[in-house]
Amino acid sequence: MAKTKLLVSVSNGRSSAYMAHLLKEQKSDEYEMMFVNANASREHEESFRFMRAVDRHLGLGIVYVEAVVHHRERKASTAAVVGENSINMDGAIYEEVIKKYGLPNQTFPHCTRELKLNPIHDYAEKHWGLDYWTALGIRADEPDRLSPTAKQQKLIYPLAHMFDVDKVDVLRFFSQFDWDLKIEEYSGNCVDCFKKSDKKLNAAYHKDPEFFLWRAKMEDLYGHIKPPNDKTVGPRKTFRGHRSAREMIALFEHLGPPPPQLFDAEASGGCAEACAADLGSRGFRL
Repeated sequence: MAKTKLLVSVSNGRSSAYMAHLLKEQKSDEYEMMFVNANASREHEESFRFMRAVDRHLGLGIVYVEAVVHHRERKASTAAVVGENSINMDGAIYEEVIKKYGLPNQTFPHCTRELKLNPIHDYAEKHWGLDYWTALGIRADEPDRLSPTAKQQKLIYPLAHMFDVDKVDVLRFFSQFDWDLKIEEYSGNCVDCFKKSDKKLNAAYHKDPEFFLWRAKMEDLYGHIKPPNDKTVGPRKTFRGHRSAREMIALFEHLGPPPPQLFDAEASGGCAEACAADLGSRGFRL
């Protein structure tokens, strides 16, 4: 009997890495699996170190892909396979997406779609056609993030439905390794993500200001790029409340760095899975 084909979406965080490990160890007789990581080119350097360590020590055989943006075409981003030592980290791929679609923000969150969703599914479809399922690393303690239409979208949530794994389980597993992820919760994988609270963004800015300076540069260069359905007056801005990166930088300089104890209760690990719930849909291909 043929095995079910399963695309395992491996982000740069612990939860999806642990999911991939459990699937490989316990479900290889049931599924034909491919482990795919999509690089956005503006992710925290520590997250790349962690993912390489995961791949090396847990033997996943991760395929690394990056988006290929098709300008002046009604065509979604496709995938280019890259070696782990050739991963782009200077924002060039993200900038190509911005050139075509404009700056992503809360209203137009196309960064996940074009940098991750479409490339990983393009890669899977080139190898398997449409006959596969997708595994996402959403845990049992995150029920609100589970899609009610998962079956229709051919999604599975192994950590929630097969292994009953919560955040404590994930942290406990990786704590045994000296190559565990070493990143602050407020920094996360996408340091200047517009989905974060001002508190986390302020802390992230004072640790890694270069991410925000890059975002300000993108707003200067491409803030005018907007599709017809964007009715925002003036240039598009990135952050909540229609605030620009430069406005956020000025705010954070005024506030100063938060006290370290503000985040003491939060385990390190970041938000690499923050967009995981968006990675299953295959409906957008323009």
